[in-house]
Parts: sequence; structure tokens; C-alpha cells
Amino acid sequence: MPDYPPPDVKPKILLVINGKRKSGKDFVTEQLLQRLDKEKVAVFRIAVPIKHYWAVKNDLDFERLLDTSAYKEQHRFEMVKWSIEVRAENYGYFPVEAIRMADACGKPIWICTDCRHTRDYEWFQEFYSGCLKRVKIRADESVRTARGFKFTPGVDDGPSECDLDHVTNWDLVVTNNGCDEDNVEESLTKITNWIKDALKD
Repeated sequence: MPDYPPPDVKPKILLVINGKRKSGKDFVTEQLLQRLDKEKVAVFRIAVPIKHYWAVKNDLDFERLLDTSAYKEQHRFEMVKWSIEVRAENYGYFPVEAIRMADACGKPIWICTDCRHTRDYEWFQEFYSGCLKRVKIRADESVRTARGFKFTPGVDDGPSECDLDHVTNWDLVVTNNGCDEDNVEESLTKITNWIKDALKD
């Protein structure tokens, strides 16, 4: 893999979102986007370049790897294993490719919806500390199960789901159980205020 440098252009604010499968990362992102000027926002997922290059490498259907089908699940374990090997060679490769593929440069607001690995997290902290906001989405396992989560050995106890379990320095933790005790609305307001403040600079 080539040794990609970080992009020369940085956003006003970069939201890095983490959460277990079916915790609601995409839901929270969609709710946030409804409050923002989408012309100013670049949303990217680190999984996209991983799936793209894995599909090319193994002559697979990239579009089917992007959805939630059994097709993706049957390739998940080996794909995750390969992505860890790539990160060991160049820990910034997938974040840079995700930013490039989303055509993010030039947009003032960047949102990474799936930061899962320590190496990716460390890369964002190293190169974007001045504009970085770290958001953790949490949901009870019973709630995630009701949303379709099914424990998969080698995945849900592996790095792609557990690598950031040790992290405690989140700027915001969002509880998304779909009940009155959640703090989703308050969290969305807090994030939009972060963005408004960042855009003033």
C-alpha cells in the first residue's frame, strides 16, 4: 500500500463517531444531517475503501458488500483480518482513502460515521486534534438485538467491534435505546452548537 499523507485541506470540524453494531450510528448521523446545510457536510465511512479494495482484490461485488446482506457477512471476517494487516503497514491508509472517496476536501464539516479501530482513532487524533470531536453511540445489547444484531464470534469479540472499548476521552456519549431516558436530542443540540461555533472561526 502507498504511504498516503493526510489531506492538506482540513475541515472546520471533524466528528468521529464510534459505536457497536446496531447502536444507531447511522440513525444519529441522519438526525444530525437534518439540522445542517448538507452542502457544507462530507460524510464518510472507513468501511467504504476497505470494502472497495477487498472487492477488487477478490473479484467480489462491491455494492453487495456495502449493504447489510448475508453476502457481506460471509466475507466480513477475512475482510476485517486483511484490513488490520493493511493498518499495520500504514495506519492512515483507510482514513485518507475514505476522505478522498467522499470528496471531502473543501467541505467545512466532516463526519466519519464508523471509527472502530485504535489505529484509525490515533490517526485522527494525531492529524486533526485542533478540530476533532469524538462521539460514542451506546445502546443496550437487548435493544441492539431487537434491531437485528446477532453475536458473531470473531467479529463482535474482535478488533472491529472492541478495539476502542478502552477509550474514555469521548467528547460526548449518546445513549440511543429508543426510550425517554435517552439523550439523543440533547446530544444533537450540543453537536450542532459545536458546528456553529466552529464555522464562526
